[in-house]
Amino acid sequence: MGIGGFVDAVGLAAAPTGDEMPVFTKKTIELDDVVLKKLRRQLDAKTDKEAVNLAMQMITDEGDIVTMHKQLAGKLDLHGPFS
Repeated sequence: MGIGGFVDAVGLAAAPTGDEMPVFTKKTIELDDVVLKKLRRQLDAKTDKEAVNLAMQMITDEGDIVTMHKQLAGKLDLHGPFS
């Protein structure tokens, strides 16, 4: 069973499929140049925009995982050799 079926089976909202089209909004913000350069190197991003968008996506994905873990807390009946 894939994660979508598992999520539905325990009564949680389905996770986004990633098929949604992104909507971009132009923003004027001040960013730390040193941090942005480090971010671009770490993510192997070609542009500042790509680096910021990748970083934001990674953070929101991690947040979705944390939310799912919180929603699952106490809902699973796990029995195995170590329980």
